[in-house]
Amino acid sequence: MNELPLTLMACALRLIGLLCPVLWERRCATST
Repeated sequence: MNELPLTLMACALRLIGLLCPVLWERRCATST
């Protein structure tokens, strides 16, 4: 049962890693 939270955390980290660059690019594009 301890593997479930770990997999969720891994998925969350992956999503954050993929979304962060996109958000930063959008922020930079909108700021300039």
